[in-house]
Amino acid sequence: MQRIVLFAIISLIINFATTGQTLRLVDQGGTPGSYPTISAAVAAANPGDTIKVLSGIYPESVVIPKKLFVIAQDSTVDVVSGANAFTFNSGSSGSLLYGFTLRGNVYHPRNYAQNEPIVIANNRFIGTYIDFTYWSIIANNYFIKSSGDYGIRVYGSDSSHKRIIIFNNRLDSCGIQFGGNYTSIIANTIKDNSAYGILTHSNPNDYQIIANKISNCARGIVFSGNSHNTNFVVSNNLLTNCPIGINNAGGWIGPLFTGVVSNNVVYNSSNYAVLNEQGLNGASSVYFYSNIFSSNTNNVSFASSVWDYNCFYNSGTIPTPGINNITNDPLFVNPSNGDFHLLTGSPCIDAGHPTLIYSDIDRTRNDMGIYGGSFTMSNYENLSGPKVISLFTSPTQVLKGNDIIITGSGISK
Repeated sequence: MQRIVLFAIISLIINFATTGQTLRLVDQGGTPGSYPTISAAVAAANPGDTIKVLSGIYPESVVIPKKLFVIAQDSTVDVVSGANAFTFNSGSSGSLLYGFTLRGNVYHPRNYAQNEPIVIANNRFIGTYIDFTYWSIIANNYFIKSSGDYGIRVYGSDSSHKRIIIFNNRLDSCGIQFGGNYTSIIANTIKDNSAYGILTHSNPNDYQIIANKISNCARGIVFSGNSHNTNFVVSNNLLTNCPIGINNAGGWIGPLFTGVVSNNVVYNSSNYAVLNEQGLNGASSVYFYSNIFSSNTNNVSFASSVWDYNCFYNSGTIPTPGINNITNDPLFVNPSNGDFHLLTGSPCIDAGHPTLIYSDIDRTRNDMGIYGGSFTMSNYENLSGPKVISLFTSPTQVLKGNDIIITGSGISK
């Protein structure tokens, strides 16, 4: 009998109940026993306490030096700061920031590693951003900026089991920028940024960009100059109406790229669906499989890349042609209204890469596009209840009687 070893299913649960040892109330109205400012409650609190902040405008820059659960009564709790509304310093490992409207940044210095994830969830960021490092979960937040640049900037974790997870955030007129190791960017909606949707920097390694919807950004997914990009998965992302869809930006000569770009849809790019602007290290290997490029102007292939089992419909030249690419109409259900499911009879059904690791979740052959493969977009479009957001097996195939290790993570609100 084949044995299955459950190695680590990490439940990353955002629980906004009163979980701390003591509840400390912040109320500008002076409820007996309450604190007038968030900073005063933080100073009085013991590690593990919950601080609940009632409605009001709090012109503060709060420093969190210990593990605390800081929770807003509702979105009318407005923290205004000229710089950082909240800074998480050494000792803040395991803290939670939940439910605020923030007009100052949320910051975590790079020299503090985490023993538990810091969770930033269900907040509104107005004209401001998160600048964070190490083990953290950034989920279900809303970011709006007047123009360009990032709403979330992170620099990676120190362990593959302590990943930075950026999950199910909405970003208007701003994007996500990340570097370092072990970052997972999953199921975010990014639109209307004059700069980019998602941008790599500072030699990122072992990262995932999965099931994000990026629209009306100058560039959709950008591998920036002056950076190696290694052991990456870019899968099941929808990029629409971005003048440049996927961009290997110019800069450093000869960076090392190793990874897979699979099951993405790039639609209606007015300049390039894919644009390469720099040469890669000769040891690079980037595999483009099971993608659909439709109604785009043109493409420029990545160096050191393999392109096969992709669909290019009305999208210019095929980069580095593989023998299994097709040029037929993918037959989307209704792309003008954002529905990129495949109609019955689509030539992209069961036409993606045939290797088992790329199979659809029903274990049939991979369909091209965002609803194919194990990271199918359908996993992330109805986000009620707990969700598994990454699940991997090692090795991917074993002989009968041998062990297989399953690792994964999940999230709920």
